[in-house]
Amino acid sequence: MMRAAQIGTKPDGPFNRDFPAWLWLFLCGALIVVPCRTPADSPVSFNQDVSPILSKHCLECHGPDANQRKAGLRLDRFEAATSPRLAKPPAILPGDPAASLLIQRITSDDPDKRMPPAENSAPLSEADTATLKAWIAQGASYERHWAFQPVASPQPPEVRDRAWPSRPMDRFILAKLEAVGLEPAKRADRHTLIRRAYLDLIGLPPTPEEVTAFVRDTSPHAWPRVVERLLALPAYGERWGRHWLDVVRYADSNGSDENHAYPHAHHYRNYVIDALNRDLPYDAFLHEQLAGDLLDANENRQPAATAMTATGFLSIGTKILAEQDPVKKRADIIDEQIDTFGRAILGLTLACARCHDHKFDPIPSRDYYSLAGILHSTDLNDRPLETSTYLARKKMFEQETGRLKARLKAAEDKLAGTLDIENRIQWQAEKFDRGNVIVDHENYGKNIGIISDPGGQKNFAEYDLAVKTGGLFQLELRYAARQSRPGRILMNGQPVIDNAIAKTTGGWLPEHQQWHAEGLFRVAAGSFTLRVESEPMMSHIDQLRLTPLKGESGRLDSINAEIDGLNRQLAEKQKAAPKPRMVMAVKEGKVKDIRLHVRGSHRELGDTVPRGAPVGFGFRGIPEVPPGQSGRLQLADWLTHPEHPLTARVIVNRVWRWHFGRGIVASPNNFGTKGQRPSHPGLLDHLSRHLMRSGWSLKSLHREILHSSTYRMASNVENTAATERDPGNRLLWKREMRRMEAEVFRDSLLQLSGRLRWATGGGPMEVKSQDPSPTDLANNQKFYEQSDRRSVYLPVVRSNVYDLFTLLDFPNAAESVGNRVTTTVPTQALMMMNGQFLMGESRQIAKNWPAVPGETLALSLNRLYQAVLTRSPAPDELQWAARFLKAYSAGDTAPDRAESWGALCHTLVMSNDFIHVW
Repeated sequence: MMRAAQIGTKPDGPFNRDFPAWLWLFLCGALIVVPCRTPADSPVSFNQDVSPILSKHCLECHGPDANQRKAGLRLDRFEAATSPRLAKPPAILPGDPAASLLIQRITSDDPDKRMPPAENSAPLSEADTATLKAWIAQGASYERHWAFQPVASPQPPEVRDRAWPSRPMDRFILAKLEAVGLEPAKRADRHTLIRRAYLDLIGLPPTPEEVTAFVRDTSPHAWPRVVERLLALPAYGERWGRHWLDVVRYADSNGSDENHAYPHAHHYRNYVIDALNRDLPYDAFLHEQLAGDLLDANENRQPAATAMTATGFLSIGTKILAEQDPVKKRADIIDEQIDTFGRAILGLTLACARCHDHKFDPIPSRDYYSLAGILHSTDLNDRPLETSTYLARKKMFEQETGRLKARLKAAEDKLAGTLDIENRIQWQAEKFDRGNVIVDHENYGKNIGIISDPGGQKNFAEYDLAVKTGGLFQLELRYAARQSRPGRILMNGQPVIDNAIAKTTGGWLPEHQQWHAEGLFRVAAGSFTLRVESEPMMSHIDQLRLTPLKGESGRLDSINAEIDGLNRQLAEKQKAAPKPRMVMAVKEGKVKDIRLHVRGSHRELGDTVPRGAPVGFGFRGIPEVPPGQSGRLQLADWLTHPEHPLTARVIVNRVWRWHFGRGIVASPNNFGTKGQRPSHPGLLDHLSRHLMRSGWSLKSLHREILHSSTYRMASNVENTAATERDPGNRLLWKREMRRMEAEVFRDSLLQLSGRLRWATGGGPMEVKSQDPSPTDLANNQKFYEQSDRRSVYLPVVRSNVYDLFTLLDFPNAAESVGNRVTTTVPTQALMMMNGQFLMGESRQIAKNWPAVPGETLALSLNRLYQAVLTRSPAPDELQWAARFLKAYSAGDTAPDRAESWGALCHTLVMSNDFIHVW
């Protein structure tokens, strides 16, 4: 057992930047400061300088939302802001700030006149006021919001240092740095670069052999080879698929009020991983997620049956299942879908327009309800996935069972020759005259009723019957039984057949029901009572029939035996019947344009709104949706139009954020006026055009970024001038160090310990014993700690995430998450020091590095550092580690090597060098 006290108290001596810093402080987020424009600068930009001020202080009351607009004043449009209103002067007089009512009100000393009101917002700063004055003085020129303008094709700017850029994108970065007198950081060393690439692209560290090979290969092709190898690995899709799952709020349970399992959600997760590994073009990726069930297969897309899995995007959200009002429940589900669609794909907060026009962005409520009509015409369903493999197995199964059924039909025809079918009596089991059995119509389908036992007593049903002519009769019962539940048949109170209804049929459902001949008995002409009884339980009986013989009973026995044998074979075949894989998906529903909900209430309805896409921000609407179609296919076409201003920008910004820790737009889920402005707008458009020119290839975008000098800058640099001018590193004068995500941390430990199982796909809870349901896993931490799968394959239980993930800031799976937060709390340090998972993996890492005969301590330590930290230890670290092992082994009972070296491994994996990507 490890001795935590010794782990927590390191021997004297430095340990580079590692151990103490991590224990009590992870990494504080840097304050972002961007150089600002002063009013003296010329010209003042509406989008860069003015729009943020209006959005922060004015547009809630004087913006796009007509219902919330005060005093009839609108400030986000030039025509409205510069026109007189009801005998009042214009708010803005271009060229004359002193005469502009806007300036008069924001500078007024009268609290009743001063804007914005004190209860709504803080007063404008002197700098903001000066900016507005300068803008009006320069003519109050308005621009359409930057994100709603067409994607430009900017030329990379000229730069003085022509040797530094490796790719055209580097010139956008360097030009901004040169403009403020800064230089980019030096290139990172090769140990750092290969570790960065591995953790970024596949979420796993390189092996010592891979590091050594790259460090020794100084050819210009060494780095491209690393990038291509990583992009080709299945682990790439697992790493980047998890990024996308953050955005689309993936989970294996519903969460909310009733946290039911989503047993088929993992098929969507596997689809995402596979699509990224195949480099499915991003436009096709979106098409499939919105309308995969409506697409024909082509050279890029999945087969139609598989593409249907992609529509799980619309299905996997959380739902208020306890809502009693079905209309409101449907409206709330659609609202969640619109919110996710807007944030994830468009980078807009569309759901803000459910109750009123959007307060800040040009998104009227009509746009919201045009989208809602498309989704209202779409049904959520678990659907069978009829893949080619399943269809082939199904065809073979049908051929085999068809042959058995043909033989059964021939045997039944022979039986008909021995029975008097015309005088047969047949009746429904539930039409008994007396009995205590349960009649079940609910669970067997339309017009199907069965009788079964009430439980815990003798079960019986009696039928009053009559025949005109006496003789020998055969009794047959149609029933379903997974287990044998024998009973007996009585006539007029006397047993006539023992061990009746004792056969099994393969299950309890209607498709498992079979006719079985129970036996022969003699019946006299006239009335009699037939009783079926069983104790303690009864098979599920559907029908009975009584048929007189017209031939010899000996022949009848052989035919019945043949029929019973064939029925048994069919039942065995049915047990192995191929079943299609079920997926969470959608399908076309009852097509309907819906009415606008006044103030968001489904009880107060306004005009009917035709189905369509948002048009308020200026991009063309979708073509008219054909009758009988939901509009999902047309919405996907609209979304992936090459001139759409948002689609490419949003995903490019996400990819940038996932590589660098912060997007070009720091608010990846909000490109609207309340979101952040891009730090490098030309770069964003340049990369967006690159993505579209490459056929929407995300791997091509990765190559462009990773081959750049910007990506390969060092992070551990000191530059006083740069820190003073740009303390938040918004201009990217160096690489930003960032902490591993929870999954990367766990997966890296599993790889180092040798426990990581290299397998792709599978269900959400693949374990060595019986799989529990996701909700059963809510408090089963042991399951997660013992699993050897990559973290992306572990079940995500909403409202009860794995403790390690929660502590390391796993995202809220109930909403679209564009930026994972990075918190620093004491419980993280406590978990690192005392968590059983971390201690166990550390001990296993030590076992993977056994002592080598004749090897010095320095060489052993070097091997360990290379494996864990991807570098050799510095001389002072070698001295520290040697003292650590010596101090740890001191005492009456010396620990074994696995324990002492396990303690050292534990210390290394808690270090900043391990848990950060440099």
